[in-house]
Amino acid sequence: MVCIVVGARPPPNVSWWLDGRPLRSSGERQRDNGNVTESKVVVVAIPEDQGRYLSCRAETPGLLQSSLEDGTKLIVHYVPEVRISLDSRQDLQ
Repeated sequence: MVCIVVGARPPPNVSWWLDGRPLRSSGERQRDNGNVTESKVVVVAIPEDQGRYLSCRAETPGLLQSSLEDGTKLIVHYVPEVRISLDSRQDLQ
């Protein structure tokens, strides 16, 4: 996932969150003379992540109430897991 923040001066502190828990960014860079901050995170989703909220938060240092956040609910596609258990008293023939 990529988060792009435009127009913050000084450059913002960008953080990633999954259902309110912090994640570690996999990289960040400044471009356009520091006017654009681009942050990336890699999430290897598991079935339990279905419906969880992944968000990016930008905060400008020294500016009160400067926090902005955007995100999305995760849609996770996976192969279903099936478990079968048979009663030992049943005859399968």
